[in-house]
Amino acid sequence: MATYNLLSSHLVPADRFKYCDPKNLEAGVRLERILAKLEAETAAAAVCCLQEVPRGWCGALRDFFEARDFTLVTSLYGAPYSDYMGVAVAFPRARMELLEADVRRVAHTKPWPEPPAARAPAA
Repeated sequence: MATYNLLSSHLVPADRFKYCDPKNLEAGVRLERILAKLEAETAAAAVCCLQEVPRGWCGALRDFFEARDFTLVTSLYGAPYSDYMGVAVAFPRARMELLEADVRRVAHTKPWPEPPAARAPAA
């Protein structure tokens, strides 16, 4: 199994990473390097667990994993500022079969108590 935090491409402004060469912060450069790392993992038939996956990279990741006979399941939950980042799991179809995918936020599966009723301000 391999796990990677991709750091959503929308969360890497140059002023936040001032010690990095700005070229290394470009989304295309970063995605290419990430795919190179994932190449070794897919060659080893590893299950790949990814976090901070931006929506803008989902198509490229799907194409990458599909070409290597992997299933990719994504769940995006973030906000526009993060390009709706989320998580993804990819696994080799030769070793595993997807029988069911339940893509929900864990927090939404727990019954939560009703919030207390708001009180009127004291006069």
